[in-house]
This record gives sequence, C-alpha cells and structure tokens, in this order.
Amino acid sequence: MAIDILSQQPTYVDPQLTDPSFPEADLPNDQFIFNTTDLFVCGSPVGLFLLMKNANLLPRRDKEKPGADSYAAPGVAGEQGTYGCLAVDNIYNIINPYDPVACRINPTVDIVYASMLKPTIIPSASTSLFSSLNPFRSSASTSYPSNERPSTIRLPSNVELETHNFTREEIAEKRAYLLNDNGQIDYYMKYGGGPLEIQYLTMLGAHSSYWLSRDFVRMIVVEVGRGLGKEGTVREMRAQKKLVVRGT
Repeated sequence: MAIDILSQQPTYVDPQLTDPSFPEADLPNDQFIFNTTDLFVCGSPVGLFLLMKNANLLPRRDKEKPGADSYAAPGVAGEQGTYGCLAVDNIYNIINPYDPVACRINPTVDIVYASMLKPTIIPSASTSLFSSLNPFRSSASTSYPSNERPSTIRLPSNVELETHNFTREEIAEKRAYLLNDNGQIDYYMKYGGGPLEIQYLTMLGAHSSYWLSRDFVRMIVVEVGRGLGKEGTVREMRAQKKLVVRGT
C-alpha cells in the first residue's frame, strides 16, 4: 500500500493542506497531506510486486534533496503516477535473511548495479566488550545467507542505454543515491546462526522479529535523526562495491 500511495503522492504537497483552517471537506483522500521524506519497509514483498508490474524503483524528476545530483539528468528519474516512482528522499528495505516473505529491492533499481554491491549488515547496537566472544552471536561475515532469498534476479531493467552522456552503471548509481543517501536500499539484519539453530524453526519467527531487534530499532533512530545528504550518512551503512579483478 505504501508503494501504491507514494507512487501517486505529489512530490511537494500544497502547504495550505496542513493549515488547521483549511476545510476538512476539501482535503484529498488519496494522498498524505504532508511532504514525505523517508520510507522504511521490513520483511516486505514489494520487490515481487515491482517484478509483476515490470516496474523499476525510480526517484522523482522534479524533486531535489541536499547533497544530491540533479534528478533531471536524462534517463535517471521518473514522473508522479509511475508505479515505483516514489515521492521520498530515502527508502530503506530491511531484510531478515530467514524471512520467507522479504524480497531484495536493489535489483529493481538496476540488476547489474545491484550485483556489484556487497551486502550491507545493519550495524550492531551492542557495545559489550564480550559480545565478540559470544559463540551464540553470529557475525556480520556469517549472518548473510549465500542464497540471498528471495531475489528479483530476473527483473528487467529499463535503464536508457542510449543516453549519450552516461553509462548504464553511472545512471544506475545516480538512481541509487537519489533513492537513498547511502547509495543502496537493502539492509540485512543479523539473526540466528547459533550452533543449536534449527533453520525451519528460525524461519517461523523471522517475519515477526524486526521490532524485537535492538539493531533494527537503533538503525531507524539513527537514520531518521542523521544529517541530510551523503555527508550525514553512517559509514557502515554506505554502499560498498565488490572487488573485481580483471585479467590483462
């Protein structure tokens, strides 16, 4: 529902709508009456719906935000009313790797660019000196499943290859940073991984685990309260590309 509403949401809402004296009968019933800036989805199948509609996640062409390149660059942004073209500055997709409902969204920006990124694990809220010695706590390097389930790997991309001034990778990267100051959308929780874990039992509780995670709650607070633009981002949340070794 959030994607449906924000695809139709005006990029900027008329300030008169928030005036207490504005007639209630004249308020629109198909949009928020305030400007929308951040969208957090957790355990969301929205990637599947984008796939079914053959749609890409797009920034708005007429929207600007601090520290971002122009949305008006050719082939980068879309228009209000296009499914997946959201009236937000930042969108975050939080995934519990064991959640059978959750889908990746990075590939809906551009599948090739998404394949170049390392998976980002939500930073731990624990500062205990002994947390690293706890054998029941999975580390960031082991908590990400190799199958990356479920994936929208077959989602076609409509990046305009014929654009003269930008390569496909440059266009995709511009899109990603306009959709999220960190340069990507998918973030993984640390969950399970203990030596006595029964994977199927872990999956049963995965979809309802998000708000029970201190790491998840802390991430929401930090990202809502941080400074605007790329300069305000947390280093651990920023997109990192995989190291690619090419032969000569």
